Amino acid sequence: MRVWIRRLLKGFVYVIGALLVAELFYRFFWKDPPMTEVVRGNHPIFHHVPSHFLNGNLGHTDYRERPYRVEKEPGVLRIAFIGDSFTYSFTSPDQTIPQHLRNLIAKERPDLKVEILNFGFVSYSPLIEEVVYRRLIRPLKPDIVIQLVDTFDPQDDVLYAKMATFDDDGAPIAVAGEEFLRTGWRRSSLVRFVQVAIDVVKNDWNYLPFEQRFKARIQYLTAPDEFRWVLDYHFSVVDRLAKLIENDGAQFRLFQYPPPHMMRDLKEFRDFMAGWGVGRRFKPPERSRFADMMMAFCKEKKHACFDFGPEVRRMEEELGQKGSRLEIYNNRDGHFTGKANQRFARFIFDRLQGLEAGETP
Repeated sequence: MRVWIRRLLKGFVYVIGALLVAELFYRFFWKDPPMTEVVRGNHPIFHHVPSHFLNGNLGHTDYRERPYRVEKEPGVLRIAFIGDSFTYSFTSPDQTIPQHLRNLIAKERPDLKVEILNFGFVSYSPLIEEVVYRRLIRPLKPDIVIQLVDTFDPQDDVLYAKMATFDDDGAPIAVAGEEFLRTGWRRSSLVRFVQVAIDVVKNDWNYLPFEQRFKARIQYLTAPDEFRWVLDYHFSVVDRLAKLIENDGAQFRLFQYPPPHMMRDLKEFRDFMAGWGVGRRFKPPERSRFADMMMAFCKEKKHACFDFGPEVRRMEEELGQKGSRLEIYNNRDGHFTGKANQRFARFIFDRLQGLEAGETP
């Protein structure tokens, strides 16, 4: 009996020792793969934020560092933008869509006092935007919330859902950055490695399922019906957010915009397209199937939504054969230029005409 106990204890010690060695090995020699292929998270609530927010400005400025007060001045129309990097904009602060809209209103409606805040940021999607609205925008009691939607937002939504905490009604409370997910057993590098290994096997030797990979983005553009469950989830997030905004007494406006892949002439974007794994034979679809699906969803749910896609096509036609498409998108990252942002702001402004502070259009 004593021999059996000694053997059991000896085996137990060996197992513990092996686990400790494995833990040390993976802690020092294995690097966790990112939870997304787009951006790594570094915030416990909003997944990732501008660096100035980490220095104590969260709740005092918008994402473009424009200061605000929670209490709105009387007679001021307060507009809040939510969206991703197109909203944040890879331009100087004076060339963003919200800033161009601010300039338009000042010029064409000088009688109207307006405050426009930009809460868009790189790689955000409606799931994070809902958390941003609930935590940062809702207390400001905006009159209008403008959401800019990207073709690839559905893909980001299902990715961020893996990292989100939800309330009993299914609404997101927070979307944790990856380092903040390492709680409980996940503090162990060995445990995380085993989880990753299981995922890799399940996903045909890739960390992410195909529908959530960066490589799949072209199929979201050309054949979104193949990911119907992803789109349905995305639409449900947008619908919940829109209803929340409207129930809070604000106006909800959604604007869908296309990526550069939809332009008819892509010769100036060959390097950019190659980075997406798209060759010279790629032909953009005549119409964006995703935009059509988004507009159909909005019509069914009775949300005010607009498609900026046809306007971008008109911008390209105006350039003609010799004009540079780099006036619309830049070739480095495929985002709108300041000039295109100005056109987008005009597109939005024309659909917000006749507004006064606190009034319903």
